[in-house]
Amino acid sequence: MISKYSIPENIIPHMIHMCRSTGEANIEIYEDPTITDNGTEQTPVNRNRKSTNTAGLDVFLTPTASDNGNLLMQEHFGAGQFGGGEVRGANEFVLKDTKKYLIVVTSEAASNDVTVVLDWYESQ
Repeated sequence: MISKYSIPENIIPHMIHMCRSTGEANIEIYEDPTITDNGTEQTPVNRNRKSTNTAGLDVFLTPTASDNGNLLMQEHFGAGQFGGGEVRGANEFVLKDTKKYLIVVTSEAASNDVTVVLDWYESQ
């Protein structure tokens, strides 16, 4: 999954992530990947239902990267013998306005269902 944005410089995206899986998995977040195909664009949902603002981030599922970029964080979650797990980024990332970000989740278990949730807000 990749998230990139093209929003005004005075708008600052703050992002946290959450992953759930039915087995063991790893999550890695990279900055500045080389993307050769964006993949399928996703539609963000503004949870502030009183707002008509649309997200400045563009989010894609299953992009193709020829180079993952700079590794920002890596975390292993779920313990196979316990049947799954969850990891949530306790600290937010303040994203740069000229960078792309790649999130890679790698399953370490057969028949593993994985969910990735990105939460962000855009402030001035």
